Amino acid sequence: MAPLLSVQALDVAFQLPEGEFLALENISFHIYPNEVVGIVGESGCGKSLTSQAIMGILPGVASIKHGNISFQGCSLNDLSSREWQELRGNELTMIFQEPMTSLNPVLTIGRQIAEVLKKHTSLSKIERKQQVIKTMNEVGLPRAEALWKAYPHQLSGGMRQRVSIAMALISRPKLMIADEPTTALDVTIQSQILDLFQTIKQNHSTSLLFISHDLGVIQAVCDQVIVMYAGRIVEQGKVEKLISEPKHPYTQSLIQSIPDATKRGQRLYTIPGTVPHLQERQVGCPFSNRCTYKLKQCETSFPDTYEFDDGHTVACHLFAKEGDGN
Repeated sequence: MAPLLSVQALDVAFQLPEGEFLALENISFHIYPNEVVGIVGESGCGKSLTSQAIMGILPGVASIKHGNISFQGCSLNDLSSREWQELRGNELTMIFQEPMTSLNPVLTIGRQIAEVLKKHTSLSKIERKQQVIKTMNEVGLPRAEALWKAYPHQLSGGMRQRVSIAMALISRPKLMIADEPTTALDVTIQSQILDLFQTIKQNHSTSLLFISHDLGVIQAVCDQVIVMYAGRIVEQGKVEKLISEPKHPYTQSLIQSIPDATKRGQRLYTIPGTVPHLQERQVGCPFSNRCTYKLKQCETSFPDTYEFDDGHTVACHLFAKEGDGN
């Protein structure tokens, strides 16, 4: 089966007053039809930047320096503005972390969702409204007819996020990207939104790229998971295998940080240190200054990627003699 999305050896650089700095380096992964892939890592690891590169919405100071992104076999690197307008919001859609930044405060909810259909289909006004009401019900928005005339500020955070999901789903896209869609919500609403993504996964032939800093959330939704650190992929594989048998020290630390009912009353584990700022990244493994298993070569060279069973890969010098290259 051919992948729906392929990201191959992607480098993204920021042009800053101090010079040019690589923010993403050698990023490669695939998403297949009907597959849910998660990207996990701390803030500053490059998760959102990866999604922005895929959507063609990189900030002005950032640009793709190397590599290719292809969707349904077509390269996205050199699309014209018109081609992007036809693709974005239609076959390729995105849900942002804070819905108030993606919703227009002066347009009603119904009109905003219907605009997607107006732009990308030939449906009549009545047919568009019928489709919008159906999708609003599908994502769990109550009293859809009444909400049609409501404005974003009149809705709770959870309801606004459901509106964003409805906007992303209304065109029945091939791929949806969800960039930390539960982070700004309280725990109860988070659970409801995750259940909604599970329903979408079951009822639609839509692939999903789900971005989160929380491995527990990733485990609840995803088939495959990519672990990123400081603009690099350090581990990837099937979510159950990666969580039950994590190989990279960073992945192990992320799992150790997940709250666990068996550790009630104990202090939560935190990874010592912080993700290095873009201008502070050095040669070698970027996690080496926080890693308890650091080897001498970790400071001088970034490790090769080693492959194990089921396509599980890890970029770590600890596995130089255990990967498939031996």
